[in-house]
Amino acid sequence: MIVKFFKWLIVILCCLFLVLYIARERLAVMIADHYLAPHQSSVSCLNWSFNSWKQIKVEQLCLDNQHVSLRVENMQITRERIHVANVIAQLVLSSDDTPKQQQTIWQPLQLNLPNRPLLSIDNMTITSDKAISALLPQKLNVSLQENKLNHFLLSGDVHSEVIVQDKEITVDLKLSSPALQSKLPVQITSLQGIAHASYFGDRVDLNIKHTVAAQLEHAKCHVQVTSQGSGELSFDINQQNLIADLSNADILLEPNECNVLQKEPYSEQLGAMLNQPWHVSIPSQLSWQGTSLTTERLRLSSRDRETTIQANATSIDSQTAHVSAAISIAHQSNRLGKLRVEAPIEVMGGQVKGTGELEYYSDTLPVLPIQAQSIKLGGRIGFDVGANQSQLHLDVHGSVGQASYDDVNMQSGNVTINAQVTVADQVSIEGKLIVQTDELNYQQLRAQNSQLQLEVDIAKDQQLALSGSLTNQLLHSQSIQVRGMSSQFALSGNIGKGEVFTKLSAQTKLSSLKTPKLEVNNINIDSQGQQSRAGVYEHFITGGTVEAVLKHQYSQLAHPYQLAVTAKPIVSLQPVVNGFEPKLKLVQGDIAAQAKGDFNLQNADFSVQVTDLSILYDTHYVDKINTVITGQYSSGKINIPSSKVLIGQVRSGVVLSNLSTVLHVENDEAYLSAINASMFDGNVGAERLNLSLQPQLVQVKAQSLDLGLIAHAGRDAGIELNGKVSGVFPMSIADSTVSIEQGQLFSTGEGKLQVAQNASIEALKAQQPSLKSVIGVLDDLTIDKLNSDVALTPDGWLTLGVQIVGENKQQSQPVNFNYTHKENIFTLFRALRLSDEITQKVENALTKQEQSQ
Repeated sequence: MIVKFFKWLIVILCCLFLVLYIARERLAVMIADHYLAPHQSSVSCLNWSFNSWKQIKVEQLCLDNQHVSLRVENMQITRERIHVANVIAQLVLSSDDTPKQQQTIWQPLQLNLPNRPLLSIDNMTITSDKAISALLPQKLNVSLQENKLNHFLLSGDVHSEVIVQDKEITVDLKLSSPALQSKLPVQITSLQGIAHASYFGDRVDLNIKHTVAAQLEHAKCHVQVTSQGSGELSFDINQQNLIADLSNADILLEPNECNVLQKEPYSEQLGAMLNQPWHVSIPSQLSWQGTSLTTERLRLSSRDRETTIQANATSIDSQTAHVSAAISIAHQSNRLGKLRVEAPIEVMGGQVKGTGELEYYSDTLPVLPIQAQSIKLGGRIGFDVGANQSQLHLDVHGSVGQASYDDVNMQSGNVTINAQVTVADQVSIEGKLIVQTDELNYQQLRAQNSQLQLEVDIAKDQQLALSGSLTNQLLHSQSIQVRGMSSQFALSGNIGKGEVFTKLSAQTKLSSLKTPKLEVNNINIDSQGQQSRAGVYEHFITGGTVEAVLKHQYSQLAHPYQLAVTAKPIVSLQPVVNGFEPKLKLVQGDIAAQAKGDFNLQNADFSVQVTDLSILYDTHYVDKINTVITGQYSSGKINIPSSKVLIGQVRSGVVLSNLSTVLHVENDEAYLSAINASMFDGNVGAERLNLSLQPQLVQVKAQSLDLGLIAHAGRDAGIELNGKVSGVFPMSIADSTVSIEQGQLFSTGEGKLQVAQNASIEALKAQQPSLKSVIGVLDDLTIDKLNSDVALTPDGWLTLGVQIVGENKQQSQPVNFNYTHKENIFTLFRALRLSDEITQKVENALTKQEQSQ
């Protein structure tokens, strides 16, 4: 019975095993689905069999869930190894993936790692849809080999080593893996190294030893970026916090052909500084918490160690694109000087804003074509930079020890700048500039205690509005001195594309203008002008009763001008005349002058009109001068063809009336011609008189001079003369002295001599009674002929050798009378001038006027 029972038991078990083997695949699928259902996974296909009692062969296994579709082909399973010929995996990003409301708490790894067969996969093909292929290659081929339990080697598109431990999973990935290289951005030209990752369940640590090269290109700049060294990252999964340490990474930026500054001299001065290698160092840890990235310090330094740019307390929010940092810029070089900028910045919505402190010092002024020494600047700087518009605000002050530009030199100056610059489609500027200097030199001209103040406004449409003021306490050179100069000016116009057109207005005041021979006070200059291709300017100048108008046009080819000057009355020019000749006094009259020429060519046509001019020189009085003088100035010389001059009277002891002459100037040599005047009821004249210090001989002719008037001028009491005389007087002029040699005087027609109670003759009769009868014939003498030799010495002694032929008709006595007369006529003329009533009245009026002033 027992034997029979075991026989049936064996038969039943064999049948059971047979049924189970026949239904093995269905049963395996049911069991697998039971365990995979909680993970939303299922087995869709399974085909396996026993190759032997020690080996199972799986022809096909299909495993699916919402993220992956896995197909295993030709798998051999033994107690020692699982060998898979081919695995095909399809990665899918499900549309049902939504963030879970409840946060998952990740725990440290506590893996149960039992003994199991080693795994090897000859080929694994991983494909992904478009959503995942942005991160992974669309198709990935790898092979897996496990030679030691839980130590995996991957080859193919990915070269890595994976070690699984109970508390840690480590991955060593070669950065040269083809799969990784294929996903590099086009800017990265080379990537080599190893990434070592450690997964602890709630934390991931990553150490990357790398060598990276990248090429960043811009329209105006190409930058080669290289990084070599190591970087460490640690990610806390629960806290979603990433800590990165890049302090051991050597990052180098090498600009190449950067043409940001294309204009000279900026490219030459600053190009060497920009186009050099720059080191980037991140000494502080980077922290990423949620959407916020922070670090304490980032540094950018040039290879020549002259420039350092540092960002402190940097914070970046990836969700709002908000960035904040404290930027510090430091530069020190012999070329550009010493610069320090401290400016906290903020980036929001594509706008970069910041406000900070600026300090600058240099022994010389770089970049600009101005020579300067000991430049110091300090103040605040603000900026707001956006994609479409940028603004820069400066509020700085400083000093300059010395500065020069062309022939302009400045000593010890102070500068204050307050400006706002806006850059969009066009550049707009609004600012104020104040420059103060103790001394300013231009060629031979020096200015002391000067201040320039400018207010500039350049609108977006490139409309310029500039106003300012310039003051100088003292402006002087070797020959001129100006005190109390102040000027207010304004400039407006459009400086955009095309022809530039501007308008200028200015008001200038001079307290005093002084030269060695001239001093003028209270001068006002009102200027107007327009500037386009050429400048057109007009200046109204007033000083007392003197007015002048200067019009000129400035261009590169010519500088024509027109000048008109009037002095009404001319006595307002007395301070000017005092500087040249104190003895010359202006009494009355008007003067007007006009000139037209070219400053560049140094030429002019001019005219001077003098109306009713009266002057007093010492005791010499000249009345009613009228003339219009026209001439030319060219090549440094004056030419006046001919200008007629009329003078009412010249009272210099002897009175000359109705004087007329013609003024000529040839190559700066002036002379008078056709000189004619009335004197003693006759005329005197000369053909030419040179107005120079060179010695000359002038032939003076006298016609029909009245002897009675001559005798009256001599004031010889008791002698009465009648008749007319004429003469010729060769007058030598040299060294400001006058002399006459071989002059001739002769009578024209019959004359008369009468002597009555003349003191000299009566004394002669008393001393020599024998001559009484001879001298008596002169008491009443009819002159038929009178001749006289005339000589004048330079010191004023006049000698007359008189020959008289006549008849005393009362006595019927013919007379031949010869005598020599000698007298200092300079003394006589001086006495006559002192007794001239008209001259005395003019002099007294001028004296009272000067005393009242």
